[in-house]
Amino acid sequence: MGLPRPGHPILSMHAMARPGLSCGRTVIRSARRFFIVTIALLILIALSPLAPGEVGELQLRSPHSFAGYLGDPERTQARQTADGWIRSGDLACEGHDGKVRIIGRLDHVIVSGGENIAAEELEAVLGAHPGVQAALAFGIPDEKWGERPVVWLQGPSPGDEAGIMEWLAPRLARFKQPKALVVVEALPLTGAGKLDRQAARRHFLQTQQGEGS
Repeated sequence: MGLPRPGHPILSMHAMARPGLSCGRTVIRSARRFFIVTIALLILIALSPLAPGEVGELQLRSPHSFAGYLGDPERTQARQTADGWIRSGDLACEGHDGKVRIIGRLDHVIVSGGENIAAEELEAVLGAHPGVQAALAFGIPDEKWGERPVVWLQGPSPGDEAGIMEWLAPRLARFKQPKALVVVEALPLTGAGKLDRQAARRHFLQTQQGEGS
């Protein structure tokens, strides 16, 4: 494949894993191909194309895709499909303007009652509250729904949770509403400085078990 003729669109895919990023123009339903990369949004389970506004996994296909992980065929197989697509692990949706927006990460999804909830969406909505400095969402086991989201908040005062939950109600679908909001002094971070959901989840479950014993 040679260089494109002048006027051909080129798709920029910098920092695609950052929630809220707009990835530029798309080729989802029309299957038109851009120089550099073709992208598709797929339903998480059925792997069929999505309509605008629906959230699915972003997959990429390009002559420039990586060949795989060195010495790790199992990880490579999990990331690549048989027909040449690369599973990005990003949750994304196409807007009616034809742009794709990153919503979050597939491995952060909370499955509640058969519905997929992006932890990053909860964090973004709650982060818009004037009293919230930062938020961290994670799922906990639930006998009825499979999982329910819990969100830790940095910034509010203890006792503000009920007011924030009331503020949140019209801003999120009912199935996305957290089971609990917990005010903490600081959110746990990994060594790389990223939110540590696993640490928060472990601490929350241990605290619940301790209170139940």
